[in-house]
Amino acid sequence: MSGFARGAIVAGLLGVFVGGPAGVLPARAQSVFALGHLGLRVDGADAHAVTLGGAHVSVPDSLAVLQENPAMLAWIDRVTVGVDARGVSGINRTSSLSDREGTVDVPAIGVGFTVRRTLHLGVAYRARTSARAAFSTPRIAPDGTPYVERFERSGGLFAIPVGAALALGRYVRVGGYVSYEVGAIDDRWTTDFDPADGLDAQSTRRREFRGTGWGGGVALTPRRGVLLAVAYDARVRYDTDVSLTHTNALADSTAFEVTEWPERWSATLRVSPTRRTAVTLAGATRDTRAFQGSVMAPGRRRRQWIVSLGYEQGGVIGALPVRASVAVEQLPWELGGASIRRVAVALGTRWTPPGRRAKFDVGVFVERVGRRARNGFETSGVGLVIGLSGAETWRHHREDI
Repeated sequence: MSGFARGAIVAGLLGVFVGGPAGVLPARAQSVFALGHLGLRVDGADAHAVTLGGAHVSVPDSLAVLQENPAMLAWIDRVTVGVDARGVSGINRTSSLSDREGTVDVPAIGVGFTVRRTLHLGVAYRARTSARAAFSTPRIAPDGTPYVERFERSGGLFAIPVGAALALGRYVRVGGYVSYEVGAIDDRWTTDFDPADGLDAQSTRRREFRGTGWGGGVALTPRRGVLLAVAYDARVRYDTDVSLTHTNALADSTAFEVTEWPERWSATLRVSPTRRTAVTLAGATRDTRAFQGSVMAPGRRRRQWIVSLGYEQGGVIGALPVRASVAVEQLPWELGGASIRRVAVALGTRWTPPGRRAKFDVGVFVERVGRRARNGFETSGVGLVIGLSGAETWRHHREDI
């Protein structure tokens, strides 16, 4: 692909995302906002945490929060295994299009076990970002010939954390983790003057990420029914291999760059007035303006934050508890000259079969990302998240919620 053609494609994409959505053909994506930064943040957590607001919420019976707050491993029993799956159906909207797309993910898998009465270890897989999106833009060449520019993005980042937690008496639990961070994101630009004649030009950029991370957390139970947890997720430095391939192979190239993902702090306050009720207030923040890499211009970055309020009530439907939450998040970049907000409402429950050695958590959530009036684009969706955990015993966990 010539430099002129590639420049025209990039200019067209910038025109869509900065200047407005006029002329855009249907976008297809988990969310069109996955086109920004390194993709959308993924809640790498089980259904319990998701229905209380998200992965930033520290809950005392979730292996998937190993990387969010490893101190919570101190609540596991002997050998515990957990797996979670999620499906989302969303609609991307502008003033001129409405396009539905569905995705299914397995955002978290974990194994934890007790080494000694006060020492617990765990290993997990968790998704970090999802960068799946695509859209098309019709164009007119100077000689009047119509053509279509297409942009597709796929891939994402994930982590494999290994953590440990130590119970220091009845009131304090501390934990830490190290993680192997890896992933790949492919961006593909195509120009098509006549769909019947096949592809006219294509350019692909592939970025492969490798890095290590670490973090830690503390969980305090100063009195019965009160949990205060704080966690720190350190800056991740990715070694990034970049390869560019074009229709004309003579223009192919490779490069190396460093990508740094800023640190994050999170906190959770959980209060249980009775054995059957609990209120959870949680939040997290990451100064994404300190991000380093070639993904996005510094002027378009924003501080990423999320706050949530969750409620649990045991024994509402027979022996089943009910969980509900509302969460508000600011994405790490802006669109249309304004910050992007995500609002989500979730509802869930848990079933514990006889013997209490397994848990089946399920939740549904409704979310909206962006506003057409504010950002030019808007995504709304509904999702189902399911988690299954099994353990030798569950004596330390709450039995009602």
